[in-house]
Amino acid sequence: MNEREKILSRVREALKVVAPLPGSHGETHLPVSAKNISTARQWLPKVGESFEEQLALFQKDAGELKADFQLLASRDELKTALAKISAAENWKRIASHRGELTDLVSGALNLPICFTDKNYDIHELETCDAGISECAALIAQTGSVL
Repeated sequence: MNEREKILSRVREALKVVAPLPGSHGETHLPVSAKNISTARQWLPKVGESFEEQLALFQKDAGELKADFQLLASRDELKTALAKISAAENWKRIASHRGELTDLVSGALNLPICFTDKNYDIHELETCDAGISECAALIAQTGSVL
């Protein structure tokens, strides 16, 4: 199987999974079946068995994508890290959605927020310097955020 066929195979597999409607954050979705997981493992890149091995690979791959990956031990460290980034990048406005962690850090930054949970002005979103989001998974091999 050449690279083109591998990519198309991944796209076909991804299209089998029902995606939530835009703006439907926080809703529960049916779990992926064991059959889909075993099928996906056939074409996904190999990862380590332990969390430490998976973390090391993610850090390496994220670095190759020029991502600044930081493993933080507490919510206070998270707020401090984002405050430093915000100051260094001179953020004036952020975009976010409601969530336990996003509410925590977005509020701590004391910046205007464009919330994307419901209808929002796309022109307002375009003026945001950064977006803050909770995610279920990060995939450094592809740069994907779920």
